[in-house]
Amino acid sequence: FKQRNKQNERVWNMNSKSKKNNIPKWAWLLISFGAAMVVWYLLSINTTTARAFQNQVVVLGSIKTMIDRGVFWKDISSSLISVTAGFALGFASAILMAWYAPVRNIVEPWIQFIRNIPPLAYVPLIVMVAGVGRKPQIIVITIATFLIMTVTIYQGVINVDETLIKAA
Repeated sequence: FKQRNKQNERVWNMNSKSKKNNIPKWAWLLISFGAAMVVWYLLSINTTTARAFQNQVVVLGSIKTMIDRGVFWKDISSSLISVTAGFALGFASAILMAWYAPVRNIVEPWIQFIRNIPPLAYVPLIVMVAGVGRKPQIIVITIATFLIMTVTIYQGVINVDETLIKAA
């Protein structure tokens, strides 16, 4: 009985894998997006979560209003500038720390001190110091990306074989 059960299980697993592989990746993406939209809709009609999740029709109407006013692309580009600048600063400082030991020795104790604090917790302090506008946005994104990239880039640079560096 155990052997027959294992054979049936193996056949079922093979059939389920082949069905999964027959569905193209773009279809999985559409299924995922559709499921997210259904969850969003359910959260928007639930009385306890409706304040946090606005109905999709209202959101699409707001996007249309922004496009009609001519501010949609301006706002998108402004956000992308802030994200790109913050990411670039975080990336550059993480590379600098990973490549140069003196910089690493100076910055590492501070990273150990602040890495356990979520970057969003700095927002009130940064707004008080840097004011309102693009500057605090870039600072918060820089802190968030720097802390994440420092660990990954540092480990990547440290683990590169010395002969590969000399060959380059």
